[in-house]
Amino acid sequence: MELNITHDWLVKQADVNLVCGNICSGKNTFCSQFASTHEHIVVSDIVKSIINSTDRTELQDTKHLADAIAVKLIESIDRALLKGRKVMVDGIRQMSLIWMTVLEYTDYDRSIIWLDCDEHILKERYESRAAEKDKSLTFEQAMTADDDLGIKEIRDFMHGKSEHEEFTQTVKKIIIKHHTTI
Repeated sequence: MELNITHDWLVKQADVNLVCGNICSGKNTFCSQFASTHEHIVVSDIVKSIINSTDRTELQDTKHLADAIAVKLIESIDRALLKGRKVMVDGIRQMSLIWMTVLEYTDYDRSIIWLDCDEHILKERYESRAAEKDKSLTFEQAMTADDDLGIKEIRDFMHGKSEHEEFTQTVKKIIIKHHTTI
């Protein structure tokens, strides 16, 4: 089923929103739109604080740090919820982090939002932003590294290609398809 998702509709949705997508899919831009109603937590900032680096090659080589990332992520979400704020978590790239987060907040309404964007647009954005963190990898290398980190498992889950029964009934899955800037 396809529906037009508006800002007002989304604001009324889940308390804890996990926003995922391929590299350059617009996660940060999307989450920034909800600054007045949601705390914006950026997973890569948590990772950077753990490994003390901003280099994409190093940031994508952190699968073994999932537990440490989860602890800091849950602390950040707890702080926001205690202030009465809803949460937008930007950039989870591992299904295990989604599991840990979803299971931690069973008393809250939760959603996983996948930002779906055509690959040629992702590549164009990656190459045009010329971020310092992206200089060590080509777009193709960055996409492969993200797949190896776990984004492929999330993408497959969101598109119904893998089943995680423990989430199917308790978490909203929202896919937002876009073809231009958000």
